[in-house]
Amino acid sequence: MKKITLFVVGGLLSSTLIILGCSNFQKRDPAQAQVKPKHYVMTLHGIRGNEVSFGDFHALIKTHLEKIDPGYEVVPVNMTYTIAQTDYTPEKAGNEVKVKLGKIVPELEPNDQISVVGYSMGGQVGLAWYFESLKDPNYRKYAEHLKHFIGLGSAAWGAKEAGLVTSDVKVLRDTIKFITLEIRNILRNNSKKYLGETLTSGLEWVQGKTDAQVDAALDKLQTIDQLQAFYDKYIRTNSMVKISFNELKGLSLGGIGATNLRLGLLSSPTNQVKWTTIAPLVQCFETNQGARTEGCDDFQNPVFKYINE
Repeated sequence: MKKITLFVVGGLLSSTLIILGCSNFQKRDPAQAQVKPKHYVMTLHGIRGNEVSFGDFHALIKTHLEKIDPGYEVVPVNMTYTIAQTDYTPEKAGNEVKVKLGKIVPELEPNDQISVVGYSMGGQVGLAWYFESLKDPNYRKYAEHLKHFIGLGSAAWGAKEAGLVTSDVKVLRDTIKFITLEIRNILRNNSKKYLGETLTSGLEWVQGKTDAQVDAALDKLQTIDQLQAFYDKYIRTNSMVKISFNELKGLSLGGIGATNLRLGLLSSPTNQVKWTTIAPLVQCFETNQGARTEGCDDFQNPVFKYINE
């Protein structure tokens, strides 16, 4: 099983290189040989990601892609966007990326190209960036230079798991109940000095409640809005919880955000872009541990490390 895992994860990096590299070959005017066009490879992390989420990926992609097609100078763009936003929408995050990219790459030459590699929610944000750029005359050129869009376990079309959490009141209530009791147990097992700023008034309420009292409080909540208010007051006040309720709603398979992106992808002129999804991030999804598998939050799983070396 381990050999198969290594083979497939290695294939993931190889697939990315093949997709980004093979269609770049083209005849170039010798007069242009002095100044290479640039291939900007923009990465977008997932829902709990940060500036180090992609590990050594940027150095690797530059080295290998410039060997595959030496006619391009590869410029990795390690893009970050704000996470844990209570007012998250894919469009808001996409606009944040749009403005950031415009500052990083203020000018584009005719033969320059852009590729996007989006991990998990980063795939959704990348898709929103594309459509928000197309709609904006000041940034449209960036969308028009997009040649490849690669999703790594991407939620560009919505995530079933997020849908289960946010589209059914009973399932959501049970989920919040479980999280509340877990947080309560952590609070009881650690001192206030250790917990520091995480012990807000909302969490003190949780700390003092029995299972039955938590059940009684949650059973009174009958709508998604009521559950969101509870989540924001008693769950999100814990610094360990980094995902906002609206981020879950935005990722929901049947949510408005994901639906709008699907409709946009179906109705917009995207013929010049090669869209690819690499669904299995093998090691992190072989068991029901998922992203809880060691190293899977930040691409530092031992299998990724082995491939990098």
